[in-house]
Order: sequence, then structure tokens, then C-alpha cells
Amino acid sequence: METAPIPGFLFFQVTVPPTLNSIAPVPARCYRGRMKLQQNQLYKKDDEYIRICELARLAVSYKIMEDPVTGEGTTCLATKKEFCRLIKGAELLDYEP
Repeated sequence: METAPIPGFLFFQVTVPPTLNSIAPVPARCYRGRMKLQQNQLYKKDDEYIRICELARLAVSYKIMEDPVTGEGTTCLATKKEFCRLIKGAELLDYEP
């Protein structure tokens, strides 16, 4: 039974030669998970530490520190989008306040 084509969609049938199919690697699954922001998370980026002080619906209050033990640093406020861009490439540390 043949189905009717859907308007606006193009369908292509791709065939792979058997020689290429046997040597082609299996594609790895890409996991694009979401960041789960939580209060008191500690991130290390370059030589500074970033700790989330307070989370709101659209904003994040965070502190940038040189030493997480002393807790001295500058408190800043940013949107969640700006904050996620800030910690991109940073390492999440296991930290118990």
C-alpha cells in the first residue's frame, strides 16, 4: 500500500553500497542534556570559583571567589542565560557548604 506524499516534505531514499555499510562506524549517540542549576553549586573556571548563592525563576545570584574556603568574593546578578554562558566549560565540583 502506497502512502500519499505530504505537501511541503521531500522524501529521499538513500542506499549504501554493501562495502561501505560493512566498514562504516556505528554513530555514537550525542547526549545534549540540560544543566541542572541548584543553590550552592560550586564551579571552577580557570583560576576562579563560582558559587550559586540564590536561584530565581529568571535570574541567578552568584559569587566569584579566588578561594572557596574563605568565601570572600564579589556577588553578582545575571540572567540564567548569561550565567550558563559564563560557566560554559567550567567544572562542577562536589562541595558541601
